[in-house]
Amino acid sequence: MLSVTTSETVAPLALPPLQSWPEPDLAPDPRRRIQRETFAHTYGIASLPALTALKEGGIADLLVRGPATVGKMAAHARGEGKATVNTGYLHAALRTLVSVGWATRRGAPGSDELAYAFTPAGRAVVGVLRKFEAVVSFLPMATRTDAFLMHGSAPDPGVDFDALSAGMSRAWDLPDDMGPHVRESLVRQINGILVGPIMVALKDTGVLDRIDAAGGPMKIADLKGETDRLKTAFRILERQGWTVVEGGYVSLTAAGTHAASKAWSYGTMVSYAPLLADLPQLLYGDPVKVFGRDDRGHERHVRRDWNVKGSGASHLTYFAKADEILRAVFDETPVREQPCFVADMGCGDGSLLRHVWEVLQTTRRGRLMKLADRVRRRGGPAEGDDDLLAQLGLTWKEVLKHPAHYQLRMVGADFNEKARQETKKTLTSAGIPHEVVFGDIADPDRFAKDLRKIGLEIGDGLHMRSFLDHNAPWETPPGEALHAVEGRRAHSSGAYSDRGQTLPNDVVEQRYVEHFRAWAPYVRKHGLLAIELHHIPPELSAGLLGRTLEPSYGTVHDLSDQYILDLPVYDEILREAGLQADPDASFQFPDTDAATVSVRYLKGPRGRGGS
Repeated sequence: MLSVTTSETVAPLALPPLQSWPEPDLAPDPRRRIQRETFAHTYGIASLPALTALKEGGIADLLVRGPATVGKMAAHARGEGKATVNTGYLHAALRTLVSVGWATRRGAPGSDELAYAFTPAGRAVVGVLRKFEAVVSFLPMATRTDAFLMHGSAPDPGVDFDALSAGMSRAWDLPDDMGPHVRESLVRQINGILVGPIMVALKDTGVLDRIDAAGGPMKIADLKGETDRLKTAFRILERQGWTVVEGGYVSLTAAGTHAASKAWSYGTMVSYAPLLADLPQLLYGDPVKVFGRDDRGHERHVRRDWNVKGSGASHLTYFAKADEILRAVFDETPVREQPCFVADMGCGDGSLLRHVWEVLQTTRRGRLMKLADRVRRRGGPAEGDDDLLAQLGLTWKEVLKHPAHYQLRMVGADFNEKARQETKKTLTSAGIPHEVVFGDIADPDRFAKDLRKIGLEIGDGLHMRSFLDHNAPWETPPGEALHAVEGRRAHSSGAYSDRGQTLPNDVVEQRYVEHFRAWAPYVRKHGLLAIELHHIPPELSAGLLGRTLEPSYGTVHDLSDQYILDLPVYDEILREAGLQADPDASFQFPDTDAATVSVRYLKGPRGRGGS
């Protein structure tokens, strides 16, 4: 090892036994308070359009009258004039309400017999829905907030930015009798629909960094944007306690400086604003219209550049753990037993492979590669070479005979041709030995054949992937695998669908078993380093508001046909597929039973695919 019922009330689903509850957070420090505020803001980007869309189909009103199954809700929406009801996305929208404490559920997830009921908080929120419908109408232009603030882009019809700012200043005119906790939570979620896009837009255009660098009040007109609109945006942030606006000047408070440094925390959720703005189409129309591309070839449901930047900012902690695992593999494993290449499936622009290469230069294997390269170039030995070879159990004769044997190649694999081209540019410009091939996460057999064509055996490499397995396109398990579903009792809590069609959770789990079972023989020798996103039960999420991203991240993944599993289910499926996680190289974030991200170093059984 490396060092449901339709009775008067609906009882909520029982939570699985938890061994490690998150510690109470009764008096968070200022930075933690900002994090909790940020998390709550992201909830609103998901919860409020979900509730508004359910209202449009008459489903919210149905639930006000009492509990109802998903099947009954779909029939009711059809009776209200919705010819199409995509129950898979209906499950996802309803699950969102549970995750923020507005509803409870009873029954089997992935079944149209799953029943929902409003909690008292949910009933209170539905009762004031009209007070925040105007701010929900801002979502369609959320990913154009940068153009709106800086380049004079016109607002969408019916959007009055100044009126929205005024509404925020009055706490949206929410009644005091909602209860202080419900009202405070709802205010934060409504605010998030404005604050999130503003923070991302100002970060991406460099405005926040310019104000921070000024070290004091900065003239708003000098920011070279739409001065009046920027001033309104800063007023909105002032109500968060993050800016101070005096006359025509703006400055950041101490809290605002920290919030600005974390602005990309909003990036992922804001990037999905087009998807959430189109929830009525997802629930009651043609999903293809939501997931298509515009005239310029851009995805309609997500602003990809903001998604990439937001994801990258949040993933640094997880990649740091991956770095630790890589260092251990290439420092502690005998050099003759080390991989001859590192492959990143879903390589994107090659940035991760470049980073891996840089990390490996700090290991013994990295020093050996430099030594072997000098030998190949007929250069002389350097100080410390003899000691290094002694530590590795190698002789000069071995290195002189086969210097290329000790080199390491980076292998980029991606389904997308543009991504492969970008990876080639990244690695070539950095002078990194590499190969780039087509890669389909769902087809390891083809990947093995393609590697063999360039002289590599798939089993001779260490394989990596980050947040990719859950994003593989849906494929129904083969017939023999479906037979296994009959004996499976699903424990995953997600709401899964394929273009709106409900996918039973037990079928999704079996599909994962087959997926990892196909990879297991190929990674038995040098392993698979996987970073993955996870659900937590929405009932657990409702008790951790401000301390988990489940209501936001879980929702957009369910609504975009991505199949994230609860971590305990994921680990059990890996074992069932024959993959074993190194306990000394297994991490989760947070390190509690509410973990939503895992890092696992996995190896498979003996069999085909390796020597």
